[in-house]
Amino acid sequence: MEKRNIALVQFSIHSRGGNYGSLSFNNYFCFSSKLVKGLILLKTPIYRFILLIFLVLHAVLISDTVGFATGVDDQKIQLVKGLQTPQHTLSTELRDWVGDYIYAEHLTDTDEVRFIEVIISKQHNSYFATIKTSDDNDWQNNNKLKAKISGNSDRIAFVFDDYIGEVYDNPNKPFHTGDQLLSFIKTEKGIVTHWGKIKSNKKSHQSDGFYFKMRKNTPGFIGNWFEEIPDTGGNSSFIKVMKISKDSVHLRVYLCRTYDFESEHLKMKNHVVKFLDHVDEFQVSGTIEFKQDAIILNIEKSNLPILSTGKTVFAYKVNPFEPVRIIPKKTALKINLNHGITIDFGRRVFPTVGYFTVLLEQVNQKDSYVMMKSTFKGGKLIIFPDDEQIKRFDEVIKHGKQYSLQITEGELSDDVGNINKEINLKFSVK
Repeated sequence: MEKRNIALVQFSIHSRGGNYGSLSFNNYFCFSSKLVKGLILLKTPIYRFILLIFLVLHAVLISDTVGFATGVDDQKIQLVKGLQTPQHTLSTELRDWVGDYIYAEHLTDTDEVRFIEVIISKQHNSYFATIKTSDDNDWQNNNKLKAKISGNSDRIAFVFDDYIGEVYDNPNKPFHTGDQLLSFIKTEKGIVTHWGKIKSNKKSHQSDGFYFKMRKNTPGFIGNWFEEIPDTGGNSSFIKVMKISKDSVHLRVYLCRTYDFESEHLKMKNHVVKFLDHVDEFQVSGTIEFKQDAIILNIEKSNLPILSTGKTVFAYKVNPFEPVRIIPKKTALKINLNHGITIDFGRRVFPTVGYFTVLLEQVNQKDSYVMMKSTFKGGKLIIFPDDEQIKRFDEVIKHGKQYSLQITEGELSDDVGNINKEINLKFSVK
């Protein structure tokens, strides 16, 4: 892409007669009129011709800037004008953009949220983007597509290329080849977004602004790795790494209700693990490669009818988080459950499973548990005894007895797919 400052309307003219100086857009027409007057007065045809060419060239220079000398921010003009028709580029300058960018938009006061995720990747010598939009409130905003990109280390644009797989729950196909989706520009304050066919639904976010943030994985491989922001209800494929050394790894591979494999002692050589899973007549084999910012699963052979061969890149690592505050305090020995238990995560959370339940279990008493009622308010999970369920199943909370309340790891998520650490509270009931 041509790299020029299209918003500046200033140039210098040098001729045999001397330097005309630096001319602005406002005095250009005055200068042009003098050229025309000089053109008429000249008698020699060759000089007339030279001046005519000179005038045409300056008119072309100015044509790029007409309409933009209105005090609009120069960086924004470069973003919109300079990237309006991006071409597929192999520029090494794009490597600075490789990564995962996320915009989480709270639609209402409820738990509904809309995500826009832009994953910029490099394959061979080509750069491309995978863009996913998901909306808890309106399924017609759900799309997953591939975009061509162009730009440089400072600005980048995304143009619709094709849908990925099926239309990701949206049969309307709202995007077409060549659609300008959105653009990014880097500034000292962060990434400025210019909306195109993809835009925010919030009125306060309609104009250009700082919306997307680049997501970075925490160091190390231990944790849960996904392809993108995890879906709720256990519908996301993942690789969970429990232990890893230079020689071996303990991990689990789960491929969206299709395949589930776990091994504690897989041998590793040069950051690559070879595995063979053989159960009855079914056999799956392949490799798992550990790269700097991703885990690459390659299914080389499979006779499972629903498991295809090929590579899957898991580059989205979720980070486990803990509550920032628990009321009553976690160290409280006795709790009045009628006042409830508030677990504050300091971030908006919601369940990753379709049916989220909290159980209060009596310590050292098998099958002695009570159903609890839970509500979410922003970043807080508030828990009370479920009086209706207690009455219905004739359950009893015994005063003075010790109970435990447990929420297992990964049952709660934040806006960008991070999951909670396991929570286990033990206390006596007043």
